[in-house]
Amino acid sequence: MRQAYASNTTTAHDILPGAFVIVALEDLAEAAPREAATAPDKAAPAETTEVHRHKTFEILFLTAGSTICRVDTERHIISPSHICVIRPGQMHAVELGRDAKGYQLCFAPEFFPVSLERSLLVNTSTLFTSAGSQPLEVTGPIQTEMLRLMRIMEREYNDTGLFKAEALRSLLKIFFIYLSRLNSKEPPVHLNRKNQIVGHFLAMLDEKFTTLRRPADYADALAVTTNYLNETLKTVSGFTTSYHIHQRVILEAKRLAVYGDQSMKQVASRLGFDDVCHFSRFFKKGSGQGFTEFKQKTLIGVM
Repeated sequence: MRQAYASNTTTAHDILPGAFVIVALEDLAEAAPREAATAPDKAAPAETTEVHRHKTFEILFLTAGSTICRVDTERHIISPSHICVIRPGQMHAVELGRDAKGYQLCFAPEFFPVSLERSLLVNTSTLFTSAGSQPLEVTGPIQTEMLRLMRIMEREYNDTGLFKAEALRSLLKIFFIYLSRLNSKEPPVHLNRKNQIVGHFLAMLDEKFTTLRRPADYADALAVTTNYLNETLKTVSGFTTSYHIHQRVILEAKRLAVYGDQSMKQVASRLGFDDVCHFSRFFKKGSGQGFTEFKQKTLIGVM
């Protein structure tokens, strides 16, 4: 695999904190050097990225062709009229087909400066949890509206008019409202203090999960009681504080096992477990399978 895309093409790797980038997939395919096909009946991909992770959100919206996206331990084939969302910190690699058309949209969480607006990320809870990466199908009138927003954002991004960032934030906010409606069969959750607490908790969990393992630690940092944090998380996400903490640790263990090719002892040490047997029981209880079994099965499916 080579470096991500062409050197003169803006990608997620070029984003500074708080920035925003949108690129047409056909422009990425056009910019990538052409290679010989691996088989006579199979066209070579336009570009394949190395497995990596970064601090931005990345959205792939495919309108034609196909693209393969590996996110953490899963491999997805993105078909036309599907959206794939990659959240900050997720290990991923993208194999962009030459016939792929659509958009790649990347932005840092800081692009939404107001906590109320950031809580939109909580309304798309299935997409923006650590494990959420399943492509979503977009059809009917909402597809037309979301593609129209993408085109307007691309035009605005390439323009030099006044209040460019404010316009992009407004357009992105509307896009996420549509995405939230698409992702949930239930009425959207009102943007309130509980949503803000959940958003702050998830952000803190991503940064502190290796050192903070008790629900009380997060409750103290958020200036709420442990019971209130637990009930808030259950109301908004359906899961307890302990569940979120344990699953975040297990997710990192899976990433280290698959992409870091580390042994169970090495992974346990990296994640702060002094006793490898304790880690083994923790992993099996949280994932439903032993560490070695998971690693063997996943390496076959992901690589």
